[in-house]
Amino acid sequence: MARLYLGCVALMGLAIGLGELITLFGERQIAHRPDPVLFFLSERNALVAGALVLLVGASLAVSPGNLEKRLAGVLMTGVLLGAYQLTRLFFGIAEPCQCLRGIANVVKLGTTQTLVLKYVVIIALVVPSAGLLRWNRRGLLRAS
Repeated sequence: MARLYLGCVALMGLAIGLGELITLFGERQIAHRPDPVLFFLSERNALVAGALVLLVGASLAVSPGNLEKRLAGVLMTGVLLGAYQLTRLFFGIAEPCQCLRGIANVVKLGTTQTLVLKYVVIIALVVPSAGLLRWNRRGLLRAS
C-alpha cells in the first residue's frame, strides 16, 4: 500500500512541478514584486521554489532507502507547502496565491477550483503519509 501511495505522489509531484515550471517560464504576467509571505523572494521565484519543492518531494518518494525516510520526506513536502498556505490565511493576505495558476489555465479551472485543487494536493501529501508513517512505526506495514 505504501509503495502505491509513494508512486502516486511521485507522479503527482512530477506532473505538477514540471507543469508549473513549464507554464511559469512561458508566462510574462507573473509579477516580479515581492511575495507576501516569502518577502525576500519575488512572486516568480516563490513559484519556482514551490515547484522545486514538489519535484524534491517526488524524488524523495521514489528514492532508494527505507520506507520511513521516504514517507517522512513526503510528509515534510506537504508540511512546507501547507505552512505557506496557512501563513497566507493567518495574515489575511487577500490576493489569491499564484500557485497552480499555470496548470489551472491549461485545464481551464476557475479560482475556486484552483484553490480546492491546491488544498487537495496538500492534504494528499500530509494525511496519508502521516498515517502510513504511523502504521510503519507500529509495524503494521509489510516490508516491501
